[in-house]
Amino acid sequence: MGKHRALYLNHFEEWDTFVDIGLGGNIFSKSWWLRAVSEALGSDFKVLGVLENERLVGGVGLNILSLPLIGKVVTCPLLTPYNSVVIIPKKTKNKDKILLHNEKIMTAISEKLKKDYESVSVVNHPNINDIRPFQWQGWKEKVRYTYFINLEDPDQLWKEFSNNVRTRIRKCYREGVKVEKSNDDRLFFELFQCVFERKNMISPVMKDQFHKIFNALNENVKIYFAKLGKEAISAMAVIMDRKGIAHEWQAGTKPEYLKLGVAQFLRWKVIEDLSSQNYRVFDLNGGGQKSIALSKSQFGGYLIPYFEVNFKSYYIYMLEKGWNSLKRFKLVQLLRRDLWQ
Repeated sequence: MGKHRALYLNHFEEWDTFVDIGLGGNIFSKSWWLRAVSEALGSDFKVLGVLENERLVGGVGLNILSLPLIGKVVTCPLLTPYNSVVIIPKKTKNKDKILLHNEKIMTAISEKLKKDYESVSVVNHPNINDIRPFQWQGWKEKVRYTYFINLEDPDQLWKEFSNNVRTRIRKCYREGVKVEKSNDDRLFFELFQCVFERKNMISPVMKDQFHKIFNALNENVKIYFAKLGKEAISAMAVIMDRKGIAHEWQAGTKPEYLKLGVAQFLRWKVIEDLSSQNYRVFDLNGGGQKSIALSKSQFGGYLIPYFEVNFKSYYIYMLEKGWNSLKRFKLVQLLRRDLWQ
């Protein structure tokens, strides 16, 4: 086995082809996605590749921020479910050889990232289910969750829905709710904003930023609108990935129609449409937060864990330690002031 070395790639054609066959590869690892997100959000991007005997065997796409007083950090950017490590599968049934193969690739990635950045966060695709090499390198891990819906038998899937979901779907049928497909991202963004307005939150992305990312997706995204009469009351943007996989990307519903159950109805109609196009898996992209888990678990999917790995330099550690000490000091001062008043 040859020596592994990590270096930044200057040409991305080979990387994009590699993503299509690599373990952990997905549409969010493609160079055009990385470029679109970085241009929209004002960050930089690079692709770190791992070569074995000059052959590409692994890598990771990087979204890079340059922060004052901190330096360069790697994040999983907004609107991006995974910024995963991608590894060429080892063609053997020998588990020791597979582990050694993956360890050498992940170790090369780890050492390069720890050298070049003050903080790194990598959210791996569910196919990367062994992140021990990162743990052995001192990285911290965090378990996340999503739901995968098997689209091969929608009739059976309907039986696995909760009674609540089926009741809401039937109600929308009775009320005459219809679903249409469109590429009107401006209208979609208005409905997407409803999610944050309902919670008195500011949207994480501006309209122009979303428009740039949406345009980069081109034919890889479809927007489904639920309409009551001529009024669009709910919408879901779905990203079409490789190998029969689709991702529930973003969604939004007018708050006055939430009790109607239109969000559940829309997801069902999306499932029907994807199944008719021979998609096999629908990744609901979320399931960790309690409210989201309770909603998405009612669709009878499989709960899938996946792993985020994080590294922070000693410099960041000391900054955080100092900041926490300062906050505790201020709290003590406030308590003392209140006690003496």
